[in-house]
Amino acid sequence: YAELYRWQNDSLRFFLPTTIAPRYGDPERVCIEPHQIPEYDLMADNPFQIRLTVHGFLKDASFESPSHKIKIQKDPKTTVIALDDGEALMDRDFILNMHSDSIEKNFAIIDRDVDGYAILTSFNPTFPVVKKEFPRSIKIVVDCSGSMGGDSIAQARNALAEITTLLRPQDYFNIIKFGNDYKMLFKKQVQASENNLTKANTTATL
Repeated sequence: YAELYRWQNDSLRFFLPTTIAPRYGDPERVCIEPHQIPEYDLMADNPFQIRLTVHGFLKDASFESPSHKIKIQKDPKTTVIALDDGEALMDRDFILNMHSDSIEKNFAIIDRDVDGYAILTSFNPTFPVVKKEFPRSIKIVVDCSGSMGGDSIAQARNALAEITTLLRPQDYFNIIKFGNDYKMLFKKQVQASENNLTKANTTATL
């Protein structure tokens, strides 16, 4: 089978399911006959082996598996990844994370299809980093109703304190509390100056 690349910034994850578990629910309640219900044994040991050969620019990536111990062998053309012990039990899925700093994340696959050709392409464009930091305007809306009693309101208070520490002097903000009614800390968006942040931390009690 084929699996498309799904980049997350500079990281790529390969995921191979190895576990087959019983479905949720009662099969008999949905009219599945007893002889149609798959049998399973939680005590059964089902080992598997895996060997991955990586070509192209990804062969120079860094590899790590959060699910299994692996061994990595590199040569000028490929990188081969296998289980460190040769095999493992099928009690959890196999996950391989790859990290590449290469900017060449574009690729194309082409093959003949009947009387023509089929092509699959993937583009990962890069854009110049804008160094200029533009001001942000942030409205913080906090639920202060009765359902927020106990730990919830304490967590909201901690989150509010953390958010205000991330505001930059060029940013604008306001805090709105609501329950049976609502209340704004400031009449309008204000700049995240030291004085306004101090007022927010001292008077915006939840």
